[in-house]
Amino acid sequence: MSALLAARSLYVRVGARPILDDVSIEIRPGELWALIGPNGSGKTLLLHTLLGARAAAAGVVELCGSSVHAMEPKARARLMTLVLQDAPFDFPLTVRELVGLSQIPREPARTCRAVDGALACAGLSHLADRPLWSLSGGERQRAHFARAMAQGCPLLLLDEPTAHMDLLRQAELFVQARAHVDRGGAALVATHDLSLVSRFATSVLAIAGGRVRAKGAARDVLHEATLEAVFGVRARVYRDERGDIEAILLRSDAQKVETCP
Repeated sequence: MSALLAARSLYVRVGARPILDDVSIEIRPGELWALIGPNGSGKTLLLHTLLGARAAAAGVVELCGSSVHAMEPKARARLMTLVLQDAPFDFPLTVRELVGLSQIPREPARTCRAVDGALACAGLSHLADRPLWSLSGGERQRAHFARAMAQGCPLLLLDEPTAHMDLLRQAELFVQARAHVDRGGAALVATHDLSLVSRFATSVLAIAGGRVRAKGAARDVLHEATLEAVFGVRARVYRDERGDIEAILLRSDAQKVETCP
């Protein structure tokens, strides 16, 4: 199956400083990729580059076989969307109005169905008429996720989408993202939650220092040695008899952290 999105040998700089160094990924329908790595490793910058919002110093990003930077914004918006880690909330909009922005321009009946369905899948139907500014941080993240779902794009780019959410809502969001993938869509999710990654992701891209440290099926990437190389922590990965991951825990001999006096 051909890739929805293909990035090859991306090099991205901020000013004169190199941030991403030779990063490649191909995302196909039916795949939920987890993008993992420590803070400052370039995860958000990679998402913005894949979206076409930032140019690469070298390398190619193709969306459905066309250069993402050569596409008209409307054409890109029909194929992929991004949910920011800390999406703005100071718009004078209700939750329903925010989600409805994804539908411009569409016929009213179709807009109503898409918005109502997205609000329901995000568990926000009862908050539809609340001002966006009045929501909690987790509720706002769910509102922006609902906007992305209502947009109806085959490819979702999600940057720490579960930030500020409680455990139940985190799991529900990943359930919805995986359902989107199982319906033939695809997703790339930047996250620090390895438990959710092990449960829902089909593939993992691990980066540190702007370089790819591991890439492949989730069960193959999430190993103790990889986690130590990427995050600098010692972990223990527990698996069931089939080799599927049951839990990822820091080891009791994990590196010591010097505390402030």
